[in-house]
Amino acid sequence: EMPTGDGVRRPELELARTALRERWSLDRLEREYILAVLEETRWRRGRAAGILGIDRRTLYRKLKRYEGDGAPGRPGAEGRAVRAQEPGDPVRRSPGRRARV
Repeated sequence: EMPTGDGVRRPELELARTALRERWSLDRLEREYILAVLEETRWRRGRAAGILGIDRRTLYRKLKRYEGDGAPGRPGAEGRAVRAQEPGDPVRRSPGRRARV
């Protein structure tokens, strides 16, 4: 998307206008902006963190907090919730990974 004359791209400008009009809290504005950047980067978290000017781990923590608030997750991630591992459960490994010997 092309920047406006002041260097602000249109989606960011629209987001800011909506936030002002609807009197969003700063937390909500941050959340919506982070989600918008993630969508723009196709959920490439490292790239999104760079655009946001925050560490990738900080972005992960924020996303984890948003999950508890019912924020939408990465598209296609529905049904992938993993339960906590219980004692006695077999060790889970990613497909294609072999155990070290």
